[in-house]
Amino acid sequence: MGDEHALLIDCGLFQGADTSSAGRAGAGSLAPDFSLDGKALVATHAHVGRVGRIAYLLQSGFNGSIFCSESSARLLPIVLEGAFKLGSSRDRKHIGRDLKLTELRIVALTQTAQPAIVIAAGNGMCSSGRIVNQLKTMQGGERHDVLFVGCQAGGAPGRQIQHFGPRSGYLEFDGQRYDIRAQVHTIGGYSARADQKGLVSFVTRMMHWPSELRVVHGELDAKQQFTTVL
Repeated sequence: MGDEHALLIDCGLFQGADTSSAGRAGAGSLAPDFSLDGKALVATHAHVGRVGRIAYLLQSGFNGSIFCSESSARLLPIVLEGAFKLGSSRDRKHIGRDLKLTELRIVALTQTAQPAIVIAAGNGMCSSGRIVNQLKTMQGGERHDVLFVGCQAGGAPGRQIQHFGPRSGYLEFDGQRYDIRAQVHTIGGYSARADQKGLVSFVTRMMHWPSELRVVHGELDAKQQFTTVL
């Protein structure tokens, strides 16, 4: 990154109220108005609002790589075929050419040794969703770092990674063992939950105190201590 190299984040078609009056997703006004030399594209996910303008990028002389997740790499050609028909050209030869050029430039992040940052906010406890696929692929590599910024409940895969990761342990996903070789880090204070003091203050500041309180969420020791304080 610098004066000669830069990353483009997404390159999508306009949708909804942002489309042109002719309903062509802004066709005719989508050619890049900046130099494409030394550029690479990062596609955050395979949605027409994020990748639909790639045809215009190619037609303007873009010859850099297109970085994305492995799942997006598989979906991109399917999504782009419809996007190309909608936004750039209905000529089958042109569509086929654009798809071919795109496929040649796609680089799945899991298949490259280049540095990457994956921000996965799909499931905070790492028990389901796209974060599981990322961990299966990456937690076994020593060059990777896993950073937790939210609370990890006891028994959750995220807590197990925190506990066993520094000990070169392993984690099971879908009945298969995955070694933890990545560096594991945790930043506290970002979980959107009140602490014990804040919760007690919330209750005691009520104009009319409730006759009964039920503590239903949290780890057993924390719930017992909180119940005693209340």
